Amino acid sequence: MMRRCLRGNQRVRHPFLHWYLRHRAPNFLFFQPTFMSRIFLVTSAVAVGAVLPMPSNAQGRVEFKRVFAPTDNIVAAPERPLRQSQCLNGRWQFQPVAVPRDFKRDTGTPPALPAPSATGWETTPIKIPSPWNMNTWGNGRDAGEGTQRPYVADSIYYPSYPESWEGVEMGWLRRSFSVPKEWGNKRVVLHFEAVAGEAQIIVNGKAIGSHFDSFLPFDLDVTSALKAGSNELLVGVRKSNLFNKVSPDYPNWLRRTYPNGSNMDNLVGIWNDVWLVGLPAVRADDAFMQSDVAGDTLRAQVTLRNDTATAQRVRVGGEVKAWVNGAGKDVLSAPEPKWSLGATALTLPSQAVTIPAGKSVTLQLQSKVGSKLKLWSPNNPNLYGAVFSVTDAKGQKVDAKYERFGWRQFSIVGKELRLNGQKIQLFGDLLHPFGPYIGSRRYAWAQLKAIKEMGGNMVRPHAQPHPTFYMDLADEMGLCVLDEGANFGSSVSQNLKEDITWSRMNSHTDDLVKRDRNHASVFGWSVANEMFAPLSGANPEERARETAKLVALARRPLALDPTRAWVSVDGDQDLDGALPVWNKHWGLGVPTIPDVNKPSMIGEHGGTYFAQPALMQDFGGDVVFESTAGRTVGLGVDAYQAIVKGAKPNLAVFSTSETAWFGLEHLPFGFTPAKRPPSKKDGIWFGAYVENQPGVQIERLPPYVMTFNPGFDASLPLYRPLPMFDAVRDAIAGKNAEKWAAKAHTQVPPHPVATNATDMVAFAGDTAGELFDSLSKRGVPMRIKPGDDATSQLLVIDGETLSAAKAPAAITRAQEILASGGRVWVMVRDKGAALPLLRPLLGAELRVAPRVATSLLHGASAQAVDGFALQDLYFADERPIQLAELEGPFVANAKVLLKAAKTDWGLYARQPESAKQSSLIIYEQLNRGTGVSLLQSTPATGGTLWVSSLDATGNEQRPFWTQLWRNLGVALLPPRGALVSLGRDFDVEWSYSFEKPADNWTAPDFVDGGWQTGKAPFGTGVPGGRPSTNWNSSDVWIRRDFEVKELPRTLRLTIRHDEDVEVYLNGVRVWSEPSFHDNYQEIELPREALAALKVGRNVIAAHCHQTEGGQFLDIGLSMDTLKAGNGPRPHDLLLDGPQG
Repeated sequence: MMRRCLRGNQRVRHPFLHWYLRHRAPNFLFFQPTFMSRIFLVTSAVAVGAVLPMPSNAQGRVEFKRVFAPTDNIVAAPERPLRQSQCLNGRWQFQPVAVPRDFKRDTGTPPALPAPSATGWETTPIKIPSPWNMNTWGNGRDAGEGTQRPYVADSIYYPSYPESWEGVEMGWLRRSFSVPKEWGNKRVVLHFEAVAGEAQIIVNGKAIGSHFDSFLPFDLDVTSALKAGSNELLVGVRKSNLFNKVSPDYPNWLRRTYPNGSNMDNLVGIWNDVWLVGLPAVRADDAFMQSDVAGDTLRAQVTLRNDTATAQRVRVGGEVKAWVNGAGKDVLSAPEPKWSLGATALTLPSQAVTIPAGKSVTLQLQSKVGSKLKLWSPNNPNLYGAVFSVTDAKGQKVDAKYERFGWRQFSIVGKELRLNGQKIQLFGDLLHPFGPYIGSRRYAWAQLKAIKEMGGNMVRPHAQPHPTFYMDLADEMGLCVLDEGANFGSSVSQNLKEDITWSRMNSHTDDLVKRDRNHASVFGWSVANEMFAPLSGANPEERARETAKLVALARRPLALDPTRAWVSVDGDQDLDGALPVWNKHWGLGVPTIPDVNKPSMIGEHGGTYFAQPALMQDFGGDVVFESTAGRTVGLGVDAYQAIVKGAKPNLAVFSTSETAWFGLEHLPFGFTPAKRPPSKKDGIWFGAYVENQPGVQIERLPPYVMTFNPGFDASLPLYRPLPMFDAVRDAIAGKNAEKWAAKAHTQVPPHPVATNATDMVAFAGDTAGELFDSLSKRGVPMRIKPGDDATSQLLVIDGETLSAAKAPAAITRAQEILASGGRVWVMVRDKGAALPLLRPLLGAELRVAPRVATSLLHGASAQAVDGFALQDLYFADERPIQLAELEGPFVANAKVLLKAAKTDWGLYARQPESAKQSSLIIYEQLNRGTGVSLLQSTPATGGTLWVSSLDATGNEQRPFWTQLWRNLGVALLPPRGALVSLGRDFDVEWSYSFEKPADNWTAPDFVDGGWQTGKAPFGTGVPGGRPSTNWNSSDVWIRRDFEVKELPRTLRLTIRHDEDVEVYLNGVRVWSEPSFHDNYQEIELPREALAALKVGRNVIAAHCHQTEGGQFLDIGLSMDTLKAGNGPRPHDLLLDGPQG
């Protein structure tokens, strides 16, 4: 049952994202409930990683002295000195350029980038590589201590960068360089590893070329533009979204005409290394290594280039040597590249060829291998370096070209993926690029090491091409890679109607394959991700046309790389049988795999980013509501069952969804959790900036921005596992099945039937205050006039507004009620201003401390709280239920009935994926007080005394408050203006039918005598909903009478429906909506609804249609009135339209 599992995250209403959340994998969430005991939370305390040498601490700051992103030279040692390089990273100048005010966005034509002005350069240098808006990569600067989001980790990686840069969409970058004299007459090439946006390159005033792909490298020959001495390099960049073009059929959403990737589309500027490379005019331009293990043959497809003015006769041959890893073993030195080549293991016999002037030729070298090369595999990642020597007609060596590879062969046989002829099953993980640390080889090493320690042998660098060192490390460490492009359909934004979109997607795919096809670790290509999403609104003809283009895109890697058969569009199955593999994304539960004669893959599994605790309770039990670790118990149980019962018997490849992000704790880099949230003064700081050094050099690593610590903070381990990580590890290893077996969560008894019912509640406090007003609106029968409450045995005291003058009388009245066996409830909100005045009533000191909670946990059993399920105490989609916690001696002598959960689930529900779990971790580490929000005491004089810090003001959490008052026996009054009350709040009977009625079933004169009667809500179990009448058929029709005594000015419908619903008043359809809502929504009905009403008897009717998953229907109707005798209501422009 797929949709129910996605609902915890639904907050959007546009058709594509609404469809996406509903149908992200239309049939893949048919899950079996599984459960987990809380005892396994002990695993979250395990610390993994070696003890690290302490970084220096200057002026109270934690500093890391080694290189943040150790990076190898672009020209390998075997290629030197015939090839040379100069890194152009360093301090550049930056000049922002404003987008013209009259620029029309979303036309597909970007604004022109004017030439830089002589005086427009910023005084602050930009440190290349880094986008000029790098500080927006993550949660931005409005985060942490002193902001509106104190529990959110900031992303200020470059504190020196002005805030004004963050909104700049176009700009120029400038630096000077000189070509070393020893380069002689080499061809000089500018190499950009990646530029976010469209880049224009100018050298010494001459336009050299442009490039538009934010993720992949490009080269430009600048030889003709150079001069002796200093040269000026200008790079103009325009933000990608300036090239957007709105689809005419889907103008609200589909507009991107380029591969946008994930979490980086907002960035603009040079974000990876810049090199100046000196190359021989006659050279080996490319070498594609092709390992045919089955045929015992190694082939090298070598492309030779001649940039001279005359034809050149050359000879090229190759030597294959063992690649020897000289990197260290500890956490600091292991990621730092250090290698050498051993003795020659195999020779690729040379061939002679003539290269025409200004042309390229391609030839193939090959040799039988025999036993000369060791196989590459995840367990034995043997690597080799091939060095190709080019000699001229005189026998002089003019060039050396180096390529690393592994002697291995991936193939597909039936349902199996095979490596070197043997079946292999791959288990791994994926992770979005959530910050600039993905530019550090240290971070990549830590991520891959964690996968290995989890028992995995595969990684999917997700949603866009990652820096090449990811593949380098996978080659070296023994992980298989599904290499993925940036055609990220999950963003639901690609304008697939534009030819330029497909042209850019095609070029991007080609360039990715050419970049990575020599990597031993790459077993296949994922050319796109979840392309069903932007096609969700397409008609059948359009869908078929665009799917054909997608199939053609997927076949491009096979032409460029015949050594790999695996190509997929991740999450899109097999495109109606056109692809060689079946690949789907799965939410919750054990995946169901079709019986197809091809390998199957679940590319993403789990509810990591969307499943709030209510969805995980059937997996992890009650503990999922308690804390971050508790929720991941549920994630872990789900993952364990999916791997053991689904993946191992049926799949070639299985990947959890971001175990690295949700199965590990986010770490407090350079910060000791105390009484305050992290600030921008906390974090890890890096040493002095080094000019011309390859690799990104951030200034600061903020706390909690990532889950891996590859040595940056010596006080922290490499990572801290949560239960999900442990479960995946155990599932892959095939152990601890009992630990991760099903365990039912607590079955909640019915709410108690009160024996001390009352229809009046006395009140002490300010009757003009928020609490009194809110209780009255909720239908609590308040009595405030003298004598009204004389017989009331329930007194509410407002612990915020009770004045010193009125406190003695309130205490006396409370003591009288208690002495007669009655009940007193002291309600505070956030300050507890009147608590000192109430000390004689309480008998001990009671204080409040700040504590925001959006979810509550059970304490002791009591009439007031019995019958509440944990999901009834979960309010993450509403305002906080608690703003303060109770503390002091009174707490020790009272019974705790309710307390705050250990975390604030509202942070998870309201945050983007980049901040969800880190916010929970920060909250938990800073909020470790009592959490108490409802206490019960039995005074010596008798009676029952409650004290609460629950926020009873406002109009939210209505079901909770309604039931709480009912538990206490209070007979609630209908809310003000109610015409039809919600079944959620009151016993409301409707006539209903599961059989289609006559066409006039909505009319007031329709006779429904043959219908059944039942109480609302109708349906089956859905998160947070408790049906009173079971409805499990495809349709339900309901109707009931109601009276209108006064003319309505506005009419409001309150409804929760699952799925398609239509509502009628007196036979007139006044509102309808397809699909479903997880929560109740309020809708102000249109003029037609007002016109349909009449004084006296009216009829409301509704029809709800169900297609899949859970089902639910509850309806309420209320109005604001124009008092009789006031004459006709005035003209209302919104209701009545313009006056004629």
